[in-house]
Amino acid sequence: MNPDPALAELADLWNDLPVLVGDKWPELRPPLLAAVQALATAEGEDYKRQALQLLKQLLKYKEIRKRLAPTLTGKTEAKAPDAQPGRSFRPATRLARRAGFLPPDGDRTDPSGRWINAEVEDAAPDRPGTFVLAFDVAARKTSVADPLSHLGDPEAWPATLRVLLSGQDAGVETLSDTLTVPREGPSPDRARFRVTPARTGTLMLRATFLRGNSLVQEMELNVTGHQVRACPHGQPLDTVAGTADRGLLVRVSQSAGGRHYEIHVSAGSHHGVAQLRKTALDLDTIAKEARRPLQALFEPGGPLAGDATAGLPQDSYEWHTEQLAKSGCRMFRDLFFDQADAQLRALGHVIQKYLTGDEPRRVQFLTDQPLLPWHLMCPMKDMAAADFQQIIGLRHEVDCLPYIADASGGFSEVAIDTRPGLDVKLALNRSIDRGGERALVRTQEAYWRGHADRGLTRLTVHDRQQEVLTVLRGEDGPAGILYLYCHAVAHDPDDHQNAKLVVEGTADGIQLRTLRDHDGALPGLPVIVLNACSTAYTSALSTTSFLTHFLERSRGVLGTETDTPAAFAAVWAASFFERLLAGERIGEAVRATRAEFAFTHGNPLGLLYALYCNGDTALRPAITPG
Repeated sequence: MNPDPALAELADLWNDLPVLVGDKWPELRPPLLAAVQALATAEGEDYKRQALQLLKQLLKYKEIRKRLAPTLTGKTEAKAPDAQPGRSFRPATRLARRAGFLPPDGDRTDPSGRWINAEVEDAAPDRPGTFVLAFDVAARKTSVADPLSHLGDPEAWPATLRVLLSGQDAGVETLSDTLTVPREGPSPDRARFRVTPARTGTLMLRATFLRGNSLVQEMELNVTGHQVRACPHGQPLDTVAGTADRGLLVRVSQSAGGRHYEIHVSAGSHHGVAQLRKTALDLDTIAKEARRPLQALFEPGGPLAGDATAGLPQDSYEWHTEQLAKSGCRMFRDLFFDQADAQLRALGHVIQKYLTGDEPRRVQFLTDQPLLPWHLMCPMKDMAAADFQQIIGLRHEVDCLPYIADASGGFSEVAIDTRPGLDVKLALNRSIDRGGERALVRTQEAYWRGHADRGLTRLTVHDRQQEVLTVLRGEDGPAGILYLYCHAVAHDPDDHQNAKLVVEGTADGIQLRTLRDHDGALPGLPVIVLNACSTAYTSALSTTSFLTHFLERSRGVLGTETDTPAAFAAVWAASFFERLLAGERIGEAVRATRAEFAFTHGNPLGLLYALYCNGDTALRPAITPG
């Protein structure tokens, strides 16, 4: 029996295993990691034997058996890796990568000519069983010529980074959490942490580098003895002095054992950490409740069921926006106050104070995976004070940056360089126009063709499934913007791999499972706008979605939280793209478009759109005048 189809499925399931295994996960995880690491280098019959032994450990769990059984009985098929276009890996290698083990060629080169170096210092004789992990900035003599973001204002340097280090299998004591990046050359200091491993073997750690409560880089680390292997993701170091201060950063990661979460909050100079004792099921319930008032607006019987582009009558507007505010307030209370300990409540008070002040703010949420529709949260502890205008996605710029373990983006500036021209690719489902009954697709295509005709963009339009599949596999050349306006079944609770994007007709589509073996970044590292139903639906119960798939392969993704009326999707996109092409930061373009519809047009449906991208991302130079 060929174990590869089951291993491919297991790779997609890996981040869901704490939920699927349950209370036994802390006990199962160490031997499972050892088996995955050994399998990655096994060959021949030994490979097959080890693979079947690994799978046997998991098949005793009902939900895992349900997902893996079809692949073991031949009911699903996996193409041989060498038959796949583009870059692909054998399933065992992909599984090891998903588990956190870095491949032999995992190191990435910072194009600025400088990089953050990690090394193990000699252990202190009085602390047996521990080691000190240190970070500094190393430099080569040359750097890449003509960067889009040059070294900038000399007054902005040196840049001071704050470093966070975490890992499920180790205790971490901070000795020094700051690292200085000078304008040129190596750093004069080191950030240092004492690490106490909780298990033997390769230790997997995560380092997060922040400037002004904004993410600069994240680094995966594998430590074996004194050997450190690192795989960084984020901005080149020569651009960090221009990193905007978000003011508020919320970092959510799985706590030891993987059953609950740890939350770090940085607001100004305040830094705090607390345990978020919620399970994945708890967070999934919170997310569903937060979306419910939005769906009620256009479901049968809702005030926008007939015309989703219309403004609400005043009395209806007041009632529905009050429901949205209360729902957002309930989300905030569920996370930070109800059944929370003193440390978590204190963080809730910090967030409320920071976000309900006089000025709009910039907020960044860093998570291991997409967890919650953060932009729907209303940061008010008391339900009686719930205020629609305080919903953070309307008032503040909100970045959601899920960390994807096998992200392929490597290093990228937040600016999309349009100096050589902007490549735009459209994937359009013409059946949305109902045979000419309406012109939603035609109007959008005409908008983009108008820009191309004026020489502002290079445009490619696809309306056939095979053509779009070629684009999504990265076989159609580079793009700065990839825009899909189509039908989707993006959230199938019974079979997450059965999610599909429908670009021809209304039935058959491109299934997520047909894309999963195509690793590597899409050419040009585009911003992907998935203007179709539920394409940004998040659930802590599953990491398998078009959202996570494309986050691994792009600069960022903009999608929708629920089913979305096609007519509203078209007008919302027109307003958003006008702002983006005029040079607005994508975070501000999304916020401003939501607010325009909510407060100018009396339509709250802009809150359907969720951004998973660095909010500083922008076209430089702009394509159209502002």
